[in-house]
Amino acid sequence: MVMVIKNMKLIYKGLEKILDKELIETDLQGIIVDSDHDIRSAAQHYEFEIGNGEGIKTKKDAILDYITNEFGSHGARYTDIIKFAYYLGNSGGAKFTTRDRGYYSCAISGNNAHLTKGGNDFLVKGINNDGLERYFALSFVENATGFWKYIK
Repeated sequence: MVMVIKNMKLIYKGLEKILDKELIETDLQGIIVDSDHDIRSAAQHYEFEIGNGEGIKTKKDAILDYITNEFGSHGARYTDIIKFAYYLGNSGGAKFTTRDRGYYSCAISGNNAHLTKGGNDFLVKGINNDGLERYFALSFVENATGFWKYIK
């Protein structure tokens, strides 16, 4: 019984340290808050679909499909794409923070920008109906707007 109590104290202290470091966001009642719940759920769905579903064979396919289905004619923001790429394959991992942006932004800009080049479908920039510049899949952009361009 004494050993169990000691172990419980160690577990509690470990959780207390994690919460103190704010690795896990909680509300005033100590309940874990996850503002990225919807994007994590979508990423988890696409993790299963990759290789199992029709048409979604790669992470790139999943990202383009997510952008089209989730954002439609509004288009996706840069941050929306980077966050989804982060959670795809890591839906149960640590919460996305700005320190993760650099690694995942390479998929959109730079020499190895595989989301903006190559294949049958890739990202393009367009102006949505609200006049905002957003990202769209090439296969969908003409359904959303007449003003779009390739990303260089």
